[in-house]
Amino acid sequence: MDQGRSPSALRSGLWGLLLLLMAGCDGGSSGPTEDGAAPDAEAWRPHVVVYLVDTLRADRLGCYGDDRGASPVLDALARESARFEYALSQAPWTLPSVVSLLTSSHPVSHEVTSVGRKAPAEVQTLAEQLDAAGYATAGFIYNRLGGSDGGLDQGYDHLYEPPDIHTMTDADRERGAATLRPFFDWFERAPLDDPFFFYIHTLEPHWPYEGRWPGSPTLTAEQEEQGKRLNKMVGEHRGLMTKAAVAEREGTPLAPADADKLARLTAHLEGSLENVDALYAGDIRRADGNIGRVIEALKRRGVWDQTVFIVLADHGEEFYDHGNWFHGQSVHDELVRVPLIVRIPGVTDGGHVVTEPVQLVDVAPTVADLLGVAPADHWQGRSLLPLIRDEAGAGGDATAFTMRVNAMRGAANTRDAGEGRETAVRRGRHKAIVNHHERRVKLFDLAADPAERVDLASEHPELAKELGDLVLKWLAATGRRDFPKPFEIEPGQDVLDRLDELGY
Repeated sequence: MDQGRSPSALRSGLWGLLLLLMAGCDGGSSGPTEDGAAPDAEAWRPHVVVYLVDTLRADRLGCYGDDRGASPVLDALARESARFEYALSQAPWTLPSVVSLLTSSHPVSHEVTSVGRKAPAEVQTLAEQLDAAGYATAGFIYNRLGGSDGGLDQGYDHLYEPPDIHTMTDADRERGAATLRPFFDWFERAPLDDPFFFYIHTLEPHWPYEGRWPGSPTLTAEQEEQGKRLNKMVGEHRGLMTKAAVAEREGTPLAPADADKLARLTAHLEGSLENVDALYAGDIRRADGNIGRVIEALKRRGVWDQTVFIVLADHGEEFYDHGNWFHGQSVHDELVRVPLIVRIPGVTDGGHVVTEPVQLVDVAPTVADLLGVAPADHWQGRSLLPLIRDEAGAGGDATAFTMRVNAMRGAANTRDAGEGRETAVRRGRHKAIVNHHERRVKLFDLAADPAERVDLASEHPELAKELGDLVLKWLAATGRRDFPKPFEIEPGQDVLDRLDELGY
């Protein structure tokens, strides 16, 4: 289906003519200058692909230190890209995170923090900015929270979202509606006269986990059944943890039958962590293979060397790191530290690791800066090009922020989170998590304790207070009252069913 503003033939023709004229005048410049800087934006119009892998933990990729070999494509891509060692998602679940990514605004500003809220039309997305700059735009979005359910279907000349899982027909499945086949079918015949911007948002390795990929060893019937049982247990465990959190907040005991089942599930799953994580790793391998197929398609059509390719995730996944499963329940790093890999032909060819903390709100301003496109007035991120180019003085005392604003989405480790609001800041080697309801700060030294096991707030109260005050000042400065309010509706049963299928 085609949605959004359709490009006119006049615009397409004028841009094609302009590109031909520029190629004739400047020798056909198609990449950055020799010093690694982007040339005049009208002389270099690279294609741009932003590829989001839903629910991908950074620490499960080889290029981020994992040794299980689940990400050979991304590991190779990282060697010719700027890889950001510490990129922070602005929220621990999809809806607020992707709104932040595509509108370069923090949740405290956009307030799209619960199902039924959508980004308003006045908020400019990255797709809209590039569409206005003459880019052909297309979105292939397999989690509608990152598309129409989040108000993020603006600015695309072509938008694909698969049919709802409850209405998908056998014919839809045969056509590969829930796979990347619609992208490949469309891309192989898409005109590439204009520079293009593609946003691809895939669902694997989101729960439920399959644990397989093309070419993987065939699973036995027993292994298939074991995987189904584990997936079911993980979902039941999450549901019971949420019920327990709600009951505790309301001062009522959890029903004895539920309490007993929760205890049994917890014991069983704690003994099955390795198996559950292996299923997740298999799905990462499938996601990695899909990225490779997209890269091959770009190469096959002869545009890979003129394509800026950005891979990232909206959030991670917890495997009982802090007492729960899935995502949304905390701002610990297993949920908010995400991969960010940026390939710019002629700039990142030799590979470069950026250690300074950055944020997903920085992605849109970075793309705009690279292309010479003006950022939207409300964008709150910064361009990462100085860090990507490793410019002198590009570092400094950077901070990165993330928030959890999802009332009544609880777990054992967040039962004291009151209304479900926490804000975290990363500065240097330290990370502070502010619990707003309890007016309490936790402090972690990520260099010595990357798993965030030891709260140092009592040992270093002055630093904890300093970072806590920094969070409060940032919230006051960032939560702009003139920011357009989210569009809010009562979510329909189709939306609720779809989210239920994803474990929410």
